[in-house]
Amino acid sequence: MELQHALGVEVSESKFDKSNLPVMDDIKSVCAGLVTVNDKSGIIQLVHYTTLQYFKRTQSHWFPHASTNIVYACVTYLSFTEFEGGFVQTDGQF
Repeated sequence: MELQHALGVEVSESKFDKSNLPVMDDIKSVCAGLVTVNDKSGIIQLVHYTTLQYFKRTQSHWFPHASTNIVYACVTYLSFTEFEGGFVQTDGQF
């Protein structure tokens, strides 16, 4: 669920648009066999440690602005008007 929310953020928006949540099957399809998803726990992980090594080695080529993009998405998400009321106590409220 966290990955879906992270991918669904539109930078500079003030509200979260639930229609932007990607479908898990689409995420798996786009990852082209590089990840596995435990349907019971919802945990997503790379299929093999060599995949992580490859991405670490080639990050600056494939994802030169990854850190900046993640920061923008996080700041945008935390700035959503839904969070003006403070912390939520349940997953349902989340």
